[in-house]
Amino acid sequence: MAIIKTIVSDRGVVYPDQYCRINEVQTTKDEMTYTVGVYFNQEATENPPHRAEQFTAPFDLYGEQNIWQQAYANLKTIWTDAADA
Repeated sequence: MAIIKTIVSDRGVVYPDQYCRINEVQTTKDEMTYTVGVYFNQEATENPPHRAEQFTAPFDLYGEQNIWQQAYANLKTIWTDAADA
């Protein structure tokens, strides 16, 4: 699973159409923390990401989605809101 996203760095540098995938998810009973690796393209995933982002979100231990599905759903919500702003 991965998503394509235009990333804007803290310095205002725009990286169009970046390949973003969740590399790690850690959970507690009701919270998850996940790390997103940002790569220039899918082929670049063989190397370390050029950027990493970390997010914290609610986690539903008994939900219908597994932890990876919940993390991607949350990530799409966060980045969609930021893109609309």
